[in-house]
Amino acid sequence: MTIPHRLYVGTIGEGLWRSTDGGTKFVRACDGMFVECHVRALAVHPHDPRILYLGSESGLYRSDDGAGNWRRVESPVNGLQVWSILLLPHDPDTVLAGTCPSRVFRSGDSGRTWAEARAEIVQDCPRIMHTRLTVLAADPTDPDTVWAGVEIDGLRRSRDRGRTWQRVGRGHCKSDLHRAPPASMIRARSTM
Repeated sequence: MTIPHRLYVGTIGEGLWRSTDGGTKFVRACDGMFVECHVRALAVHPHDPRILYLGSESGLYRSDDGAGNWRRVESPVNGLQVWSILLLPHDPDTVLAGTCPSRVFRSGDSGRTWAEARAEIVQDCPRIMHTRLTVLAADPTDPDTVWAGVEIDGLRRSRDRGRTWQRVGRGHCKSDLHRAPPASMIRARSTM
């Protein structure tokens, strides 16, 4: 018996939608959070697909039953817009959350305790009011290295699993980052 893929679609203003039949039908999957939330980030646990983390305009949420029910994760990101989430592939108990205004928060115990990472990131921007940490990506060749893209303020790298961050790529022409860099770009930059 083949089990169909579960699909999740996060929306702006319509919450999260889930399909359990490979995309034939979708139902709203927002029990426990604002049904019309802005889903900016979604991450599935790499070893247990029932566990998901969702970033919205009011903070970070977690589901332990495949998006059937959600609960807000008590953390310093409560009330902040969460724009990016990363569960480290080799250590999914380590959860990183990027916010607007741009800040990085880290938990090493599946979200029970949190600390703000050390990172010098511009938070204010006249054109968009606040910068946003739009992407977090694990380096495919080094389990301790994590990358972050900041809208308006460029690329950051952490070599200690997200505890501290440094700006990299000074002089590159693109400082307005909105998505993960390709794996080839990460590999090339990991020697910086």
